[in-house]
Amino acid sequence: MKKTIKSALAFTLALLLALSLGSVALAEDGLAPDDGFATRGDVIKELYQDYGTGDAVESDMVFSDVAADSDVAEAAAWAASRGIAKGYGDGTFGPNDLVTREQAVTLLYRYVQYRGMGLQGLWMFQMDYPDAAEVSEWADEAMHWAVGNQVITERNSGLLEPKDYIGINELPVLVRNMEDAITLRMENEGLRLNIPKNISERLEITAPEQAEDGTLFTVSEQASIDAAKAKGYEGFGMGWLFSIRRVGEEEARQLLCGDMSGMKIFAKDGENNYYIFCTPTDVRYDRETTEQMIADQAQWAELVEWAGTVADSFASDNGLTPLRYGNTDVDIALYRVAYDPSVKYTLSTTAYGPLEPDATVDAAAYALRALNGVTFQNVDLEEAPDGEYIVLNFPEEGQRFDVFSADGNLVRRVTEWGEYYIRASYEAEGVRLFDILQEWYSVLASAHGLSSK
Repeated sequence: MKKTIKSALAFTLALLLALSLGSVALAEDGLAPDDGFATRGDVIKELYQDYGTGDAVESDMVFSDVAADSDVAEAAAWAASRGIAKGYGDGTFGPNDLVTREQAVTLLYRYVQYRGMGLQGLWMFQMDYPDAAEVSEWADEAMHWAVGNQVITERNSGLLEPKDYIGINELPVLVRNMEDAITLRMENEGLRLNIPKNISERLEITAPEQAEDGTLFTVSEQASIDAAKAKGYEGFGMGWLFSIRRVGEEEARQLLCGDMSGMKIFAKDGENNYYIFCTPTDVRYDRETTEQMIADQAQWAELVEWAGTVADSFASDNGLTPLRYGNTDVDIALYRVAYDPSVKYTLSTTAYGPLEPDATVDAAAYALRALNGVTFQNVDLEEAPDGEYIVLNFPEEGQRFDVFSADGNLVRRVTEWGEYYIRASYEAEGVRLFDILQEWYSVLASAHGLSSK
């Protein structure tokens, strides 16, 4: 009796929603999982939150029933601009409509197609379920894909139930099954690298155990490797796209003190391990003939584009803390002050002239404060600005950095080969590089026994 009452309540709720929204498909048995119903809006929000938040939303809202200030608006615009959400054909999407299994699968499948995957060639096969004929024509290909890849499976009744509703707790399971269907997962030392299956066959992927340099994964294009072998110069790293290394804190600091061309520290874990994304500084694309080089250029470009997204996704997939470090001349100079005990430098103003480091002054604290949330970019200036500036000088290296007071964030780098200008831009408002260096100089002057002016 209790089950009958529950079924009647579920059916009544669905019927009321159908009457009020006008477009809800009713489940044939009137039942949904005990965790409640998911909506069409829930599906696209789940997809957008998991995979789309880094994408630009390329279209204005196209559905008349999705308010611009609703919690589904951004996801709907994203999904519509990529052909994932197409609506009912009358300009509406029905974000609050309960979503059936075949509707949810169709939305997931369109996302997979947007990613360049999905069924290829002949895809029709017999879905061996008593209710397979109930699948709507518009959902047929999506349901075949979902069944074939075990994204969706039968319910306890042994049926597909394409027009039954998706439970709110069932939805993340479908999304995870979808991800499994389109992703190859490589693992090494407790970390995983996710690779789209549609490109995985074109790659050579190595995951060395306990590599001396901390390499966890190296990914290269197989066709370039094969072409190099055919021409007799294998072993030169042809086809290399990227490697991911894990190093300790001390090695990471040493790397920051020098030119990191082809490397970037992009994340750290809770044990103070740092992760480095390594890429070639030259092109490793190769084919046996010029004609093949031209014909396959788009394939290589696709792999390079994907490689450019890996560092961010690797950090997210493995629960790492994302990091961003600059590697300009100014960055390197300040990191050397912070981390290289052998570096020789002076800090100077017109007050007391050049002052050398003092053991009682924590120079690293000032250098790292100057580096916190900063981006240094070259700027063109026709003539030097007037006014006071503070000088960070490296006399043994023949370079110095002048930071101007009036601007606060304008830097002039001077070497024997000339000079150029750099601007510091801080994420936090009101931060001025000159002020940080001036405070540092004042503390240094006191440590040298000089009275402040």
